[in-house]
Amino acid sequence: MCIVLALLLLASDWPQFRGPNGTGVSADTGLPAEMSPGKNVFWKTALPSGFSSPVVVGSRIFVTAVENEKLLTIGLDRATGKVLWRREAPRPRREPMHKPNSAASPSAASDGENVFVFFGDFGMLAYGMDGEERWRLPLGPFNNQNGHGSSPIVSGDLVALICDQDTDSYVIAVDKKSGKVRWKIDRPGITRGYGTPAVWRNQLIVPGAYQLISYDLQTGAKLWWVNGMAWQVKGVPVVAGENIYVNGWETGGDFEAPPSVDSWETVASRYDSDKDGRLSAQELIPIFRRGFFDYDLNKDGFLDEQEWDAYIRLRNASNSMSAI
Repeated sequence: MCIVLALLLLASDWPQFRGPNGTGVSADTGLPAEMSPGKNVFWKTALPSGFSSPVVVGSRIFVTAVENEKLLTIGLDRATGKVLWRREAPRPRREPMHKPNSAASPSAASDGENVFVFFGDFGMLAYGMDGEERWRLPLGPFNNQNGHGSSPIVSGDLVALICDQDTDSYVIAVDKKSGKVRWKIDRPGITRGYGTPAVWRNQLIVPGAYQLISYDLQTGAKLWWVNGMAWQVKGVPVVAGENIYVNGWETGGDFEAPPSVDSWETVASRYDSDKDGRLSAQELIPIFRRGFFDYDLNKDGFLDEQEWDAYIRLRNASNSMSAI
């Protein structure tokens, strides 16, 4: 990984994944249209591997990375690219991960006084701008076979994070000064996802599999929701005026019409040969075998009625762009 800073970029902050409130839009003007090794490059700094995006606040740039199995948060000087500090997070486990993913995929977030990071193999940590650790909050382990990709965000005195997985999904908000959990809300029926939330007024707008949900930012109360989202949502809702725009795409959601999927009662009566109330991969060969692991949410080697219902939701999910 390397960071390249173009000339004229030393203006607005970019404090989280996709910038201010996840919009992906900067108010700066006069930015360079071209970059090359010899054109419009102010400095270049080599860094360890990581798939997270840099965040830029004040005189600092923050990234996360992995080096020799170590989980790192790195602070750089914005003007010179000099590495000012490196801090290692604990790594008590090595969770399953899709090969294209990285243990340092979630981006940092900063309020100008602190920087907050999340690693699926540990949890959340907070540092001061000069690298002094403020707090740590172990989370997990998680049941997300592809590894995590959701990034924390800061709003007011809270740090919020989506922890969607194949079982026991939740969204959490912690006090940014102490790291103490202010609220944690379970998300039943929501499976694997990689989205990052946005804020609208006093609401946390949370994308996820099959639903976009609004939670009260201070209490976590579920306020409203919109169905019809894709499976494995990865983006950030974009707030523009009084509208919220959300896009979701995943393989299988691009059928011209949702495929017909039989009910659990029909499938179980037809294929549950040993009558144990669940279906093994061997029993499901007439329907499918490849991809069985995706649908076996608790990874016990069988599909039960709840997992089959989740499979039906998956097959009926559609790729879409919604304005709310």
